[in-house]
Amino acid sequence: MKVETEFKVLTHDGRFVDAIKLCDGIYYCEIPYLISKEHSIGRMLEMGRKINEEEGEAVIGNGWFENLRKCELVRVKIGFI
Repeated sequence: MKVETEFKVLTHDGRFVDAIKLCDGIYYCEIPYLISKEHSIGRMLEMGRKINEEEGEAVIGNGWFENLRKCELVRVKIGFI
């Protein structure tokens, strides 16, 4: 039985982006981070703003927001056999 699942991956200039390092810059990686297919860059930015608001301080730095805006989310399908 084959199962296919759709996700999104964060990319910049056609390469996978290390989502953990976005605060420091755009770093490429070999293995993508899988993100829910329902997410968008706008939704991720809003989630970051909400985290900062709830914490009452800038837990997520401006660099993260600036670098995320330079990226795009691309749909991918992963099949399991």
